[in-house]
Amino acid sequence: MPCGVAQEPCFCPVNTDGTQLSARAEWSLICLQLIPFAHLLPKTLSLINKEVIVKLTVQICALMLLAMFMSACQAPAPPALSDADVAAIRTANASYASAVKARDWAALAALYAQDAIILPPNHPPVTGRADIKAYFEGFPPMSAFEVPAVEIEGRGDLALIRGTYSMTINQEGAAPVTDSGKWMEMRRKHADGSWLILRDIWNSDVAMQQ
Repeated sequence: MPCGVAQEPCFCPVNTDGTQLSARAEWSLICLQLIPFAHLLPKTLSLINKEVIVKLTVQICALMLLAMFMSACQAPAPPALSDADVAAIRTANASYASAVKARDWAALAALYAQDAIILPPNHPPVTGRADIKAYFEGFPPMSAFEVPAVEIEGRGDLALIRGTYSMTINQEGAAPVTDSGKWMEMRRKHADGSWLILRDIWNSDVAMQQ
């Protein structure tokens, strides 16, 4: 209800002559009325700050505990390949070259996992040990075949091997054809200690003839 109505008590500050105070004067009067309570302000702010600090501390501690819990739940990283693992992979790689030169496709296919996939150049992927064996059976005779491994990296039971190859293909009634290129394969270690090929891809460094 507007100030000055008789039915309600009036709390509007006025001058001694009954006129309304200006806005500046009104705020000044309010500030004067608050002076007796000024000594409570530092304590109030102190309590607020303490509450904020306590809340922040609790939140930080909770986050730290959560981080510690999550790190404890994570499995440790698999160990790097041992010297014995690298040696076994190199031995398997040498067996691969020997099987190709001997045209022993059964021995070659046995170096692949049952669910292996090879990615030959200019050919769709070949999946499974049986189909991989059939694919290599179509290879022409070779008088030379080398597949040295350049890089062997891995952890746990998985290894990635990068290498190069060189071969000489002998075709009846034609001059020998030489080729060289690169390859990369993924191997998995099995319970018997063998490192079988999971994925295999290779392609030539020789430019295609137009």
